[in-house]
Amino acid sequence: LMITSVYRLQQVSPGFNTENLLVGRLNLSSARYSNPAEIVGFSEQLIERLEGMPGIRAVTTTDDYPLSSGSYLSFVVEGRPAPPPGQVVDAIPLSVMPGYFRTLGIPLLRGRAFTREDGPEDRLVVTINQAMAKKYFPNADPIGQRLAYDGPDGQPTWREIVGVVGDVRHEGLDQDAYPEFHMPFAQQPSRGMSVLVRAESDPVALVSAVRGTVQALDPGQPVYAVRTMDAILSRSVAQQRFNMLLLGLFAVVSLLLASVGIYGLLAYSVSQRSHEIGIRLALGAEPGDILKLVVGQGMGLVLIGIGVGLAGAFVLTRFLESMLFGVSVTDPAIFAGVALLLAAVALVACYLPARRATKVDPMVALRYE
Repeated sequence: LMITSVYRLQQVSPGFNTENLLVGRLNLSSARYSNPAEIVGFSEQLIERLEGMPGIRAVTTTDDYPLSSGSYLSFVVEGRPAPPPGQVVDAIPLSVMPGYFRTLGIPLLRGRAFTREDGPEDRLVVTINQAMAKKYFPNADPIGQRLAYDGPDGQPTWREIVGVVGDVRHEGLDQDAYPEFHMPFAQQPSRGMSVLVRAESDPVALVSAVRGTVQALDPGQPVYAVRTMDAILSRSVAQQRFNMLLLGLFAVVSLLLASVGIYGLLAYSVSQRSHEIGIRLALGAEPGDILKLVVGQGMGLVLIGIGVGLAGAFVLTRFLESMLFGVSVTDPAIFAGVALLLAAVALVACYLPARRATKVDPMVALRYE
C-alpha cells in the first residue's frame, strides 16, 4: 500500500514546471527599504540584471513560492452577503511580479496576466486560480468581478479579477489545489521575497551568479535557502518516502522470516517422517505422490495463515489511511498481489524439503523398522 501510494504521489503534477528552476529567499531590511517603492525598485532591478545573464531563461520574484505551505486570507465578493458564522471564505494570497506565470509555466486559462502597467497608482487587480473559480464562482464568470479583504487601516481593499490561471498544489502533492489569488507585486510589495530563476540547463551553476547580483545591488543583503525546485519537490514527499522505506524494510524482513520458518518447519517434519515416507515408497508410492503430500500439507498451513493474515490486514491497515495517497486501505488488487507473493514464496519453501523427502531410500527405512 505504501509503495503504491508513494508511486502515485510522485506521478502527480504540481501544476507548474519544476525543471531547471532555482529558488532563493531574500528578506530586505526595513531600515534601508522603508517604503513600497524602494522594495519594488529592488525587485525590478534584480530581475533586469539577472535576465541579461547567459544561461538564464526567465526570472521572477514573489512573496512566496509553490510547495511552501502558505498563509490564508479571508475575503468577500462584491454583491454577496457575508458568510454565515462558522463558514470561512478564504484563499492563499500571493504577490507576484509580471512574468511569474510564464517563468513557472503556469497556464493562463482566461483573461490576462499582469503587466508593468499594473502599478501602485493603477486600478487594483488580481488573478485567481481554477480552484478558486470553481469554488466561489461555480455558475458565473469571475472576470470583472471584485473581491476585497481588510487593509492595514481596517477598510476593505477592492480588487478586480482580470484572469484565471491553472492550479498549483501550493501545500504539497498530497493536497488538492487550494483557492489562490495573486496580486501584482507593485501593488502589494513584500520585504520577504523569493527569487525564481529558470535556467537553460543546470540551475545549481547559477547560484553564485544570483548571489553576486544581489550583492552588487545591496552588499549587505544575504540570499538564503537557495535550492532547486526539484529538491523542494523531493523534500515535499520525503516523509511518505521514509514511511514507505521503513515499512517496506519491515515487510521484507517479515517475508524472509516467514520463508525461513516455513522451510524449517517442513524440513523438520520431513526428517521426523522419513521412515514413514520410506515405507510409503516401499509400498509403491511414487515420488510425485510424496511431493504432493508434503507440499500439500505445507501449503494447507500457509493458506490458513494467509487467510488469518488477510483478515487482520483488513482491520489493521485502516490505521495507515492518513499515510496513503490515491489508494484504498483495502485495495483488492494489492491484497491479492501480496497474498499471491506470500503463497509463491511459501511454495518454494515447501518444495525444497518435499523434494528431499522423495529421495528417502525405502530399504533404509524398512531395515530400520
